Amino acid sequence: MTSVICRRFGVQFNFRYISAWLKQSGITPQKPEPMAREKNPAVVDAWLRYDWPRLKANARSLNATIVFVDESGFLMMPLLRQTLAQRGHTPVLLHRAVHRQKVSVAAALCRSPLQGRVRLFWESFPDGYVNADDYAEFLRDMTAEICGPLIVLQDRAPLHHGEAIDELKEDTPRLLIAEFPTYAPELNPPEHLWRHLKAEDLANFAPLYLLICPKPCTARWPQSPTISTDSGRFLIVPS
Repeated sequence: MTSVICRRFGVQFNFRYISAWLKQSGITPQKPEPMAREKNPAVVDAWLRYDWPRLKANARSLNATIVFVDESGFLMMPLLRQTLAQRGHTPVLLHRAVHRQKVSVAAALCRSPLQGRVRLFWESFPDGYVNADDYAEFLRDMTAEICGPLIVLQDRAPLHHGEAIDELKEDTPRLLIAEFPTYAPELNPPEHLWRHLKAEDLANFAPLYLLICPKPCTARWPQSPTISTDSGRFLIVPS
């Protein structure tokens, strides 16, 4: 840093004091936040200023439940995070490297219109991907559990469109679908849930194989981690 300042501004700093000077100047170490080049901040700002208030007002007038929907995948490869160990004894996580098993998960975060009660519905797809038919069936199962109008907010992924979704909207007039701006995952609450699960609850976890459990596919999210783990090396998902 002292070399960069010297080359750019011709000012020589003692390296022993550069950290204190940067802190006094309001400059701190920060991890860059990635942002897609295709993202249009003006469109996102307009959505927050106009579209989102209009959607909330519409939900109040219809007495509708607002539903935030998203999908994600959990790999068998562990997501490494810093942990504690004796000096000189770096922890080692054994994992299977010859397979590419994964668990895809669809989740719907629902907020009731009157009491603001939050419910979370989810469905897992062991060793597979969520396609348009799976997504439509997931929404159909969810709407069967919730009474009254629903406003579903989703991103613009291709799997959120197609014949299966069109049939669902025709069969369920009380279901309204709206979309977030492109490349704006920070607006969708389930995105933060995925980040927490991967970076916190399932960090440094290396399962040996999937353990399929006979549970209902669509249910309220348990209090334990979304994809719960036992004391062994299993990644537990409902069948």
